[in-house]
Amino acid sequence: MWNVTAFICILIGASIPLGLFDASFVTGLVGAATSLGLLASLMVIRPGELSFLKSVAGPAVTTALVPALWIILQMLPLPFLAHPVWKFAGETLGAPLSGSITIDTGASLGALLVWLSLLSVMISAAAIAIDARRADMVARSSAATATVAALILLLYSDPIKFWLGAGDAARDQTANGFLIVVLMGVPLSLARALDPRGHADGRTAAQLLRLRWLFAASTLFCTACACW
Repeated sequence: MWNVTAFICILIGASIPLGLFDASFVTGLVGAATSLGLLASLMVIRPGELSFLKSVAGPAVTTALVPALWIILQMLPLPFLAHPVWKFAGETLGAPLSGSITIDTGASLGALLVWLSLLSVMISAAAIAIDARRADMVARSSAATATVAALILLLYSDPIKFWLGAGDAARDQTANGFLIVVLMGVPLSLARALDPRGHADGRTAAQLLRLRWLFAASTLFCTACACW
């Protein structure tokens, strides 16, 4: 399971450079990586941990599957529920089209892949977090990634661009993705900073205190960045 933990931590950190590439390519790459991570975590998890994971994550997974089924339903050829745009397109082309609820099946498929990727990461993270040491490793990776994303987001902000003499530069849409990472990092870092005991893992009381302050600083920086 430690190999899976390292893989998930690398995937978390990779969200920074991947955010600068084409969205379609990254969506497919992350979808494949998260599915492999989920498969690996379910293969190596111990029986006792698996039963605990089912009791904790089972209801959440069941609820998360509802939007996925709704997206699939929108993509199915259902003439009686099809969007009127399909009828207009068929009349324009002079050929009948089997329409669906959605007017863009490609976008719906991309949304489905993103949703399933998030679900895979959630299950893998829950399986990893059963062990406190593994959870601590993921928490530190998330906090560090969120801090880097906050710094990038600040550099994308209009005031900073103006101060740097690039006030007329167009805002890069990838900044929205970095904002999501920042917003996810805030509660994770805050929860870790407020944990009075933490996880010693061989560290002294002074080292644990310093780690808590680092998490607190990450929380403050990410929050200020999101408000900015």
